[in-house]
Amino acid sequence: METWEFDAPWGTPLKLISAFASLVLLSVPVIVVLTGQRPASEIAAGIALPVVALGVTLLFTVRGYSIEGGALLVRRLLWSTRIDLAGLPGTSARPATVKLLDGARLVDIAAVSAK
Repeated sequence: METWEFDAPWGTPLKLISAFASLVLLSVPVIVVLTGQRPASEIAAGIALPVVALGVTLLFTVRGYSIEGGALLVRRLLWSTRIDLAGLPGTSARPATVKLLDGARLVDIAAVSAK
């Protein structure tokens, strides 16, 4: 049985947005601690919630894809999600394109859609 592997590379805009969101989430605990006296429960929540939110989002990061045995496997950080392709009626490449801004240039990506 043949297996096809595909990477899930991050484009520059996604890297920038992810870095900014991570910086915001990690700065919240610092701000909570530095802004004065608060009840212990507020300090604990202000430290724990942003760190937990960042950790959960990291767990769902898509690392790549593979097709094997009639199924699409979406590889995440600690597990893979299996999607059965048996019910898929078919796919075809169409000439429609999607324009994405990547730095200073536009990149055309051919759209693939299910029939």
